[in-house]
Order: sequence, then structure tokens, then C-alpha cells
Amino acid sequence: MKANLAGLQDQLKELEECLLQPEIRTSAEELDRLLADDFLEITSSGKTKDKCDCMNGLDVPEMKLSHFSIRLLSEGLVQTFYTVHILEKKTLRSSIWRYKGQKWQMIFHQGTLSE
Repeated sequence: MKANLAGLQDQLKELEECLLQPEIRTSAEELDRLLADDFLEITSSGKTKDKCDCMNGLDVPEMKLSHFSIRLLSEGLVQTFYTVHILEKKTLRSSIWRYKGQKWQMIFHQGTLSE
């Protein structure tokens, strides 16, 4: 079971890192692939966004992910936790990914500014 969780953690970390890449964040096709139709985000500034809001492209500052971990919520539903460094800012982030139709898609994301 631990080996399976480690593999799942690696897979979801890779997907989260994809969403930090400027070429992915500005591609409607890639965002459509990675975000579920019922996706909802609470931004670090407290705004809510749905998938349609994100399809016009997301901000593209250089970002680095660290301290990644996952929590299995149920079969096919996983929560991720990590830190993103953007210039001198740091945000704590969490996403929920759902496995459906032979692929993982993000259904929820929240970022909170951290010290």
C-alpha cells in the first residue's frame, strides 16, 4: 500500500507542478484537461473562481513547489498539501483531485498567504 501511495504522490505532484508552468497556465486546452468542469478555487486574496474564470489563463509568475504531501480522502479522491514560493511571497496550498474517466482532475484549490 505504501508503494502505491508513493506512486500516487509522485503522480499528483507532477500534475500540481504542471499547473505552475506558464505554458500550461495560459493554455485553455491544458487547463480543460486538468481542471474538472465543477472546479472551484479560493484564491489567496479571498476571491472565488470557477473553471470558466481560469480558462482565460492564469497569472504566470515564476513559482516553485516544496513540502508536498497527500491525504487519501476516499477511493479516487485525494487532497494535496504544499508550499509555493512566488518571488518573496510564500503560499500554503491545498487541492482536491478526483480520478474519473481514466484521468485525474482538480476539483478544488485554495491558496493562503503565509509568513
